[in-house]
Amino acid sequence: MTTGRSRPRRPPGATGPGRREPLAARRSSVMFTVRGGLSGVPSLPRLPSFPTPRLASPAGQHAPAGHQLGSLGSSDSLAGHPAAPGVRLARAVVAGGASTSLAIAAHAAAGGAPPSAALVAAAGALLIRLAYGLAGRHRGLPTVLAALAGSQFGLHIAFVLSGHRAANPEHHHVVAPAELLAYGGEHYGAGAGFMILAHLAAVVVTGALLHRAEELLWAAAALRATLRHLTARVFGPLADAVSRLRRLLASVIVGLPPAMSAGVTAVAATPPVPPRDIPVGRAARRRGPPAPRHALTPA
Repeated sequence: MTTGRSRPRRPPGATGPGRREPLAARRSSVMFTVRGGLSGVPSLPRLPSFPTPRLASPAGQHAPAGHQLGSLGSSDSLAGHPAAPGVRLARAVVAGGASTSLAIAAHAAAGGAPPSAALVAAAGALLIRLAYGLAGRHRGLPTVLAALAGSQFGLHIAFVLSGHRAANPEHHHVVAPAELLAYGGEHYGAGAGFMILAHLAAVVVTGALLHRAEELLWAAAALRATLRHLTARVFGPLADAVSRLRRLLASVIVGLPPAMSAGVTAVAATPPVPPRDIPVGRAARRRGPPAPRHALTPA
């Protein structure tokens, strides 16, 4: 026979000191007790909601104004950089088009037969592709002249071969490029030496113009990067101070505590709740077996 204090039977689902609550109920009860919202505690008057100034978190999407000024060099500066894909393609088109045009002009000035449109289009596309590969970084004048000399030599051979075949359709033998460069005939209208000099003049003129344009373009890119760096160093701290002052004024106007550090969001202050109205300890200890005062002892 056992003795102990008897307890009235509770309907299923009822909770109390001797019965464990479900996990979801315990979580909700602890959450509501921390916020002071239990059914036994009178609810506090709800404060009016104001727009709170939200600051950027350390790993958030926004950064302070000074850091934004300093980080413009990551993606915004690449848009106008000479090595950017769009600017690089434009440079390649200008270089390839200028080289092809001057080669055609030099060939025609030396008395050569005009090349076909298909040959001109193919030569221009090939030169644009080669120029795009060379435009990845800053090139010096010797590199530019060497590339243009090779392109003019190839265009000269192609134009001479196409003109020879067009002028002599009855000839079926293959003419070697060395033979075309060695002598000039009646079909070419001028000597090979004069044609080579015309192509060399085209190389020098095109190389000088392209190198000058490249120097100006890369100098402008360097000046832009320097100005951006100086702007970030000079106006970065000033922008941070203005941003902090704006957040302080906004917090004072709405009556909230100022949040001066990044990563902190200002929240409305709530009146403190007396400890006797917050049964946090009781709710937190409601785990495990029943308390010893409720256990049954043998007679």
